[in-house]
Amino acid sequence: MTTSAECRLGLPLTARELQVLTMLAEGWSQAAIAGQLHFALTTIKADVLKLSQKLGARSRPQAVALGYQYGYLALPSAGSATPSPREIRTAHRVVEVLTEFGWRLRSDEAEVDALEAAARVEAR
Repeated sequence: MTTSAECRLGLPLTARELQVLTMLAEGWSQAAIAGQLHFALTTIKADVLKLSQKLGARSRPQAVALGYQYGYLALPSAGSATPSPREIRTAHRVVEVLTEFGWRLRSDEAEVDALEAAARVEAR
């Protein structure tokens, strides 16, 4: 199945780009991703640039938001473990980016409401 993201450049995300996108969504910095994956920081920055171009994103938070929008990233299910502070901060930033661009995630409204609630709790 071809997603909207694949249609941007006609290419799907590579396995490493997807891994980097997932780690960005979890709140990892590019330097931390480089260290964890044992790549040079410049390599990770190039991966972020390439995946951002493929998704049509102008920033890392927008790339994460589009990753959720296009189905590359999955929202936590309602019964899953309590999110970490890092995941809550990331959820908050994703909700900000989505709001900024007037987007809604393609998912169950309850999941979106849970994400927004987590972001409000973190903002207190």
